[in-house]
Order: sequence, then C-alpha cells, then structure tokens
Amino acid sequence: MKKEAKTIIFFIIAIIVFIVSLMLDNQIFFLIQSIRNPVMDTFFSWLLFIEDAFIYYPLVILSTFGIVFWKKRKNILPFTITFLISLILILLLKNIILRPRPFLPGSQDSFPSGHPLIFTILPFLDYKKEKYLKIIWLIISCLIIFTRIWFGLHYLSDVVTGIMIIYIVAFIIKNSWKKLKIQKTKTKKKKKR
Repeated sequence: MKKEAKTIIFFIIAIIVFIVSLMLDNQIFFLIQSIRNPVMDTFFSWLLFIEDAFIYYPLVILSTFGIVFWKKRKNILPFTITFLISLILILLLKNIILRPRPFLPGSQDSFPSGHPLIFTILPFLDYKKEKYLKIIWLIISCLIIFTRIWFGLHYLSDVVTGIMIIYIVAFIIKNSWKKLKIQKTKTKKKKKR
C-alpha cells in the first residue's frame, strides 16, 4: 500500500477514534474508574511518579537527541519545529477551551492533553531501521498516557486530540521539509549547469 493511502487511512481512523472518544468520554472514564484497585493504583502511582520525575521531559529531550538523532542529525530541526508548534497549539487550545479535568473540577486545562508530546518522536523514527525503538517508545508513551486517564487527569478525548495535533503537525512539517529539500536539490543542480 502506498504511503499516501496509509496516511489517509491513519487520519480517517484517528478522526473516528476522536469522535467515538468524545461521545463516550464519561462512559470510558467511569469504566476505567470501576476497574481501579489497590494493586493497579500502586503500579500507576509509581509510573506517575517516575513519569513526572524522570521520564516525561528528560526522556523526551535526552533520548530524542541522544538515541535517535545521533545518526540522523538531519531530523533535529523538523522534529524541534514539530514539537514546538504542537506545544504551542496544545497550550493555545487549553487556554481557549478551558475544559475541567475529571478529578480536578477547579482546573481548566484538560483539553487537549500535552502529555502526548512524548509521541512526537514516533513520526521521525525510520520504521524499518528502528522498529524495536519505535515499539518500545510506543509502549512507554501508551503507559504514560493511560496513567493520566487512570487517575482522572484527562479524558480519552483529551489524549486522542493531543496525539492528533502532533501527528497532523508532524505530517505537515515532514512533507514540507521533503519538498524544501527537493527544491534545494533542484536549485543546486541548475546552478551547476
């Protein structure tokens, strides 16, 4: 299947998941709350502590630049642009929408979730060469995001919207970056003639 078709299918599925999650936010939230138990609370509490203290910001920054781009320095700028634009869009939407968090009624910054920014790295990994890294990153990201829903810090639609914003921005930046590189290559060839 061509890459464009896969991208279109991904976005269609993402929109469907967003609509379903938005319609079923409360039901999904209460379902998750109904299965909470002390053992899982302890596990997710530990994960939340580790995430806040050691994983989220340090892992995003250090592993992104240290692991992935060590060999792929050409991706640093498009990744950084994607990360910053996504962060700005998420913060703007949080301040416009002002949705309260499920368990923190006084807060007004649930929608969209900023924690999916940890997913920002995934579109920049070469799936064929770094398959194991992408799978590990996806598992860590999903656990971190599920922890946010588990403790009532976000609804599912908050997280899905955050992920969609990141992937749309990444899609636009990656395609624009490719077109810019192709244009530069053509310009260099013309100058050599």
